[in-house]
Amino acid sequence: MRVRILFAGTPAVAVPVLEALLTSEHEVVAVLTRADAPTGRGKKLAPSPVRIAAEAAGLPVLTGNPSAPATLAEIAGLGCDAAVVVAYGHLLKPNALELLPHGWLNLHFSLLPQLRGAAPVQWAVLSGERETGVTSIFMSPELDAGDILLAKKTAIGADETAAELYDRLSGVGAELLSETAAALSLGSMRRVPQNDAEATYAPSLSKSMSPIDWSRTAAEIESAARGPAPRAPPAPRPRKTPPF
Repeated sequence: MRVRILFAGTPAVAVPVLEALLTSEHEVVAVLTRADAPTGRGKKLAPSPVRIAAEAAGLPVLTGNPSAPATLAEIAGLGCDAAVVVAYGHLLKPNALELLPHGWLNLHFSLLPQLRGAAPVQWAVLSGERETGVTSIFMSPELDAGDILLAKKTAIGADETAAELYDRLSGVGAELLSETAAALSLGSMRRVPQNDAEATYAPSLSKSMSPIDWSRTAAEIESAARGPAPRAPPAPRPRKTPPF
């Protein structure tokens, strides 16, 4: 069975997953992403990385609120079997989650039920964890609480920042979602309910966390520095020497 997929995602970390699905046996019918947002000092509207990748691949792009009747009608008209969600950034209500025959599959960047929430990768590093992973789940109205489908573990490097780990997990996640879609197409998907009693949470980071607590151990301070670390800027291009 070839699965017709609606892909929902917004930031750069979701792009490798979209690209992997585009090269799979399944069909990505359209992409749902956040509307263009103001960026930079000039606050000019800019498309999301997922929108840029989708348009480069010639895919239709939807940017409406997924709970709005007009957007729901657009999604229903696509004839998709399932949706794949990676860091989309919109909460999905039951009227959206019940729209597709095989539901909405979400890729979460932790080993659920550990580190539910907005910043699982950062908190894995901040907490000094040695291992994390990615999990595919059936989405439910409760945040990151749906039934588990598949999971992959990976070690966290001793010097790895959260940004570096995010980049690496996006590749691991692309493989995992390809496997999830394949199992879905074969009808061999096994759903495992999460144990809410074992859940931990990874809330968004805040500025109040920025001061360093020098009373903590050296390992804890080092983890606190790597956790919020942004992606390294690209290396500057060598300047051409002007002719004399």
